[in-house]
Amino acid sequence: VKVFAQDGRLLRRIGARGGRREGRFNPLAMSEPIAVAIDADDQLWVAEHDSRPKRVGVWSRDGRLIRDFIGPPGYGGGGALLAEPSPGQEDGATGRLTGFYRGMRFSVPEWPEAATLEAVMFRPEAHGDLPYPVNGDALPDHPVRHGGALYLVHDNGWAVPAVFIGEADGDRLAPRVIFGGIGTLRKAWQRLHPAYVEGLGKEGVFLWQDANGDGTAEPGEVAVQPDWRAGAMWAMRAWPALDLLARETNALVVLKPLPGEPLRYSLDAAVRIPLPEAALRQGITAIAPDRDGNYILNCGGGGNQGSAENVLLSLAPDGRVRWTYPNPFPANWHNSPMPRDGDIQHTLNVEGFASAGGAIGDVFQLNGNKGTRYLFTHDGLFVAELFGDMRRNPMQQNLLQAERGLRLDR
Repeated sequence: VKVFAQDGRLLRRIGARGGRREGRFNPLAMSEPIAVAIDADDQLWVAEHDSRPKRVGVWSRDGRLIRDFIGPPGYGGGGALLAEPSPGQEDGATGRLTGFYRGMRFSVPEWPEAATLEAVMFRPEAHGDLPYPVNGDALPDHPVRHGGALYLVHDNGWAVPAVFIGEADGDRLAPRVIFGGIGTLRKAWQRLHPAYVEGLGKEGVFLWQDANGDGTAEPGEVAVQPDWRAGAMWAMRAWPALDLLARETNALVVLKPLPGEPLRYSLDAAVRIPLPEAALRQGITAIAPDRDGNYILNCGGGGNQGSAENVLLSLAPDGRVRWTYPNPFPANWHNSPMPRDGDIQHTLNVEGFASAGGAIGDVFQLNGNKGTRYLFTHDGLFVAELFGDMRRNPMQQNLLQAERGLRLDR
């Protein structure tokens, strides 16, 4: 921001030169200032036209940053937390909390203290070479430890029918793997590599791997499998084990990371798991691996809302159905009756796992599209509904201030 005298002379600049780059976040740098205002306390407010981060800064007239406001998140929230022990703590202790959101890393203190932006790890404009629509917000932010490295994953198929895996390299994110539908590759590279795209088929999946470790993509690093199909309506999860999932006519196709480092996959090493009749007949809204090597399938879709044949199920690696739970209204539709106790409605995908200990083992959280979350044991027992259906709990839509103990389920 430049300050001029009335006669046009440049008096001073506010903010550091150079704008915003990938790496450690510099709060004194701005990105595309778009609006300014002076308040009653003679403070300068500057709105920045950027998403990494969205920011409004408050500055003194002489250029000192007083404070800034970062956020809010985009539609649906998103992001993920990584809890790791601090130095000297035993494994399993919750010490440092790190948050990841759309290419950014935050330090997260105990509530109600605000998180602090530490690094902008990935800026899309620096990665136009990737076979992926990096001009959007479908960026890696789910942390997975694998082989001594920290990877961030994006796998929300509703935004982009592809999985994007990057490796945390200090304060930056190095792209390593992209796996998705051939249409994603064609769209991303139609101008950058037109001759290559012209030779692609219309169907299939592609696998890009950073073969030379430079974090940039080229056609020689891409493999194509024309007989597979990518994605489910609401994602094929890649975490917690970095499995890559695709479909054949009657089977789920699984690519597991090859042994050793760096992170690598082989199309020839694919494992095929026969799909059950419920998935073949009703379709699949979403798939997520659990932490025991099974796969949770959300079966059904828009064309069969209300069908008693729509189920949530667990599929073992040998194709055996381990359990099912009634799920007549899957996916992000809005045509269900008011729920009864134990009903799950407009379910999307698994959001995470936690150990309940003892004989219970893991529980997982399933997203509902009416403001609810559902908890299940890993063997298919309904545990609880979190929050409340927005049709019965309108306060959730009007909540302005969060407080400990606040009830969101009534």
